Amino acid sequence: MKILISNPPWFVPTGAVKPKALRMGIRAGSRWPYTRKVHRKYFPFPFNMAYADAYLRKMGIASTLRDSILLLDDYKDYFKLASNYDYIVLETSAASWENDLYVVREASRRSRIILVGMHATAFADELIKLENVFAVLKGEYEKSLYDCLTSREGRVYDFDEWENIDDAPFPTRDDTIYLYRARRDLMLQMWASRGCPFRCSFCYVTCFQDSNKYRPHSPERVKQEAEDALWRFPKLNFIYFDDDTFNIGNERIREISGVMKNIGLPWGCMCRADTCNLETFRIMRESGCVELKIGIESGSQRVLDKIINKSLNLNKAKRTVKELKKMGFHIHGTFMYGFPTETPEEAQMTKNIMRELQCNSKQFSHIGLLSGTIAWKQFEKIHKRRPTIEESDGVLLKGI
Repeated sequence: MKILISNPPWFVPTGAVKPKALRMGIRAGSRWPYTRKVHRKYFPFPFNMAYADAYLRKMGIASTLRDSILLLDDYKDYFKLASNYDYIVLETSAASWENDLYVVREASRRSRIILVGMHATAFADELIKLENVFAVLKGEYEKSLYDCLTSREGRVYDFDEWENIDDAPFPTRDDTIYLYRARRDLMLQMWASRGCPFRCSFCYVTCFQDSNKYRPHSPERVKQEAEDALWRFPKLNFIYFDDDTFNIGNERIREISGVMKNIGLPWGCMCRADTCNLETFRIMRESGCVELKIGIESGSQRVLDKIINKSLNLNKAKRTVKELKKMGFHIHGTFMYGFPTETPEEAQMTKNIMRELQCNSKQFSHIGLLSGTIAWKQFEKIHKRRPTIEESDGVLLKGI
């Protein structure tokens, strides 16, 4: 039994030969799938794929991980490769679904198709009815994929999450890790935790994770995984923690900062402005943390409270960001517009706070509606229809 865990090609228009593609998509590893021009600039590490591949190998199943988006595989080459496997595990998203369905139909000619990812999780009961689909797995799929392959039952598999994520093996990493880079950095992307206790309306966590529970790795596990990766891939020169929210609590984050100080590489992380105190941020900075990505999202407290459900005090967040800049952090601020019932005046308030904070870098994008999230359901209620592919791709919508 041969298994291919794949992030299949995604070019626009669907099925286009790579040199003639207008855009390409980013899917697995990104909490926000989107399309962009065809280039090698930044690729997120496909964590769920890599963890699932590692677990299957640990359990003695012949598994191959193939990130065809990272490798810029053409459809023709992908289908030729896929034809050698008994089962193909396909990452899905709302923004790429037209493309994914095309891949499913072609790849299912020789292999059984197992759907995973955000879109598969939200619409599992619907997608399992497609004649080309063998099984659909909800949420994190290391353990459910193993169950599916060993039982060989075609059906929907419910959430099956790790209680203690230290029990999960290190995710599969090979020499392609050097292609997962950003700007100048050869970057090791890691998770120090899974899940998030907050329920922001636009976030994939509200649909993709059943427990909505914050599950941290121990500092010792973080140390072991980082050292293992750096020993095998010595060219890596930066570590980025791409957690849903890295900096929850003070004591554990200070312990991890001690680990990172001993490792000696610069590092960065995905943070909130209000889940640890300034002293913890200061300790992070002294340990080598140089970059923080902080989600502010909106300059309107009403939008934050009533629409996004972010549970963020805007004035406190602004004070914190200003203090973090004084500490010498590079702050990447993320901001959005286009929320249901958001007024033009509130969108302008977001632009105003962007000018006020003067983050070192920023992302200002239209909300991309993700399958099954609270924002997706709000849209359905207001418009009496599902969001289109374009409405699930905030980058594309911004250009329309």
